[in-house]
Amino acid sequence: MQKRYLLMVGVAILAIFSFGLVIAGESGESMCIPMGTIVIEPPDQIASKRAAVMFPHATHFSYTCGTCHHKWDRETPVLSCMATDCHDIATIPKKVEGNKADPELSSRYYKAAYHSACIGCHKEIKQQNKAIENSYRSVMTPVQSSGPTGCIDCHPKE
Repeated sequence: MQKRYLLMVGVAILAIFSFGLVIAGESGESMCIPMGTIVIEPPDQIASKRAAVMFPHATHFSYTCGTCHHKWDRETPVLSCMATDCHDIATIPKKVEGNKADPELSSRYYKAAYHSACIGCHKEIKQQNKAIENSYRSVMTPVQSSGPTGCIDCHPKE
C-alpha cells in the first residue's frame, strides 16, 4: 500500500514538473499565465455601447492555449487579440459584392472574432450537452458548463 502511494506521489510530481516545462516552451524561460479575470474592452478609439467583459481565464484552462490564441508560437509572450495582423480592425468592414464583407477582413474585425470564438464555442458545448441529455449516456456522462451565449450574460448592465 505504501509503495503504491509513493508511486502515485512520484507520478504526480513528475506530471507537475513536465507541465511546467511545456508551459515554459523551448526557450527555458517561464511563461506568465493570467490566473484571474481578464477585462476585455474594445479598442481605445471605439466608444463602447456595452459593459466590458469580465473573462474568467482560469475557467478555460481545460482547453489548449491554441484554442483561443491561434497565432501563438508557444515561445514568445501571448499578444493581445487586437494585435497587428490578428484581430486589429476596429470598425466593421464594409459590405461589397453580394452584400457580404470580405471574409478575411471580417475575421480580423475584433468584435466578430470574440463573438465567433466565445459564443461559437459555448453554443457547441450546449449542443453536445443536449446530445448527451437526449441519449442513454446522460446517466453516466456529466455535462460541462456551456458558458454564456446572451449579450447581458457577458456584458452586464452598467
